[in-house]
Amino acid sequence: MASKQLDEDLIEESLVRLPVKSLVRFRSLNKACNTLITKNSFITEHFSRSTLIAKNKPSFLIFHVRDSQIFITLVSDNEQSQPLIDLTPSFLIQEGIDNIVAHGPCNGLFCLEVTAVYKCDQLMLWNPATREIKLLPLALPMECSHWTYLYMVYGFGFDSKTNDYKVVNIVTGVKNDITESQNPLAQVYSLRTNSWKMIDIIVPANNIINSTYTSHLNGKYHWLIKSHNDESILCFDMSDEVFWKMNLPPISPIDANEPPNNTNIAVFDDHLAYVKEYFSSSLGTCFEIWIMNEYNVEESWTKRFTIGPYLSQWKFWGFWKDDEVLMEGPHDIPLVLINIGQQRLVREFPDNLGMGFHAFRYVESIVPLSNLINEEET
Repeated sequence: MASKQLDEDLIEESLVRLPVKSLVRFRSLNKACNTLITKNSFITEHFSRSTLIAKNKPSFLIFHVRDSQIFITLVSDNEQSQPLIDLTPSFLIQEGIDNIVAHGPCNGLFCLEVTAVYKCDQLMLWNPATREIKLLPLALPMECSHWTYLYMVYGFGFDSKTNDYKVVNIVTGVKNDITESQNPLAQVYSLRTNSWKMIDIIVPANNIINSTYTSHLNGKYHWLIKSHNDESILCFDMSDEVFWKMNLPPISPIDANEPPNNTNIAVFDDHLAYVKEYFSSSLGTCFEIWIMNEYNVEESWTKRFTIGPYLSQWKFWGFWKDDEVLMEGPHDIPLVLINIGQQRLVREFPDNLGMGFHAFRYVESIVPLSNLINEEET
């Protein structure tokens, strides 16, 4: 019996080091392998190892348009693999796909909003590594037909208490005219139950901005709220399913004279980050990155980085390594890596990526989109 357990431990120790592509093959080999690879403890250990490796060899998933077609490409820093790997799902090759908005990643999974010509928008969960896709059921109807303007935002994250992945949908709008804002409505989808339910949102939040970057951190999702000259963060706890607001850093002197052109929420090194972009024709582009050193402690906001100024308009895509960021330059400059401390270009990527609109730091996982198991219940 002890010998059998030792053999199983050795097999698990060997399998947990393999890439997802190999694990998918082993999963179909026999029932015993499938049982082992789909255990929560195995999935967690495998993802933890992959995350540790990705610290020094990061990858980005780039959503981009080339020749009017949407593509999804994995950009890798691994010298032993291809620098660019096409991960575009087959459904995006179909004619009529007009736009895609990605939320995530969360443990290697994404939530995708897909807009197709002459079709209703579709929500789906996607694991790029296993190529598994799950279409979500239609959201519940909400009492907002009398509103004259609707705006919808989504969030996607993990509930560690129930081992569940959830999508939250918030609808805001106005009635009669733009001055009569309505209280927002919200509902949440559970992958375990494959269903939606209405939830309370009592926090005033009418101008909510979908995050351009990853904004899920430790079971909490974050959106930027803009109201006139004031900004704050709307937070959602995936486990307790409650909303609350968090303040941003105090307005700096530069903001008073020249407000940022764009702001958003991101995650850097397991900390919440606030990205501020400044642009003027005379000074060019400059970015400020603020970090919340202790979560939900507003006094812990610290300005961590300043990127630029650059003479033309640049786009910040995200954090590559601790001292490097992924940037996109103007028309004739491809996707590049810039060392923040030295303010110099360290790598250029091939220019065949086309025009990007989403970029996410990505770690592959074996998380399934069906048959979620809570091992405490078995």
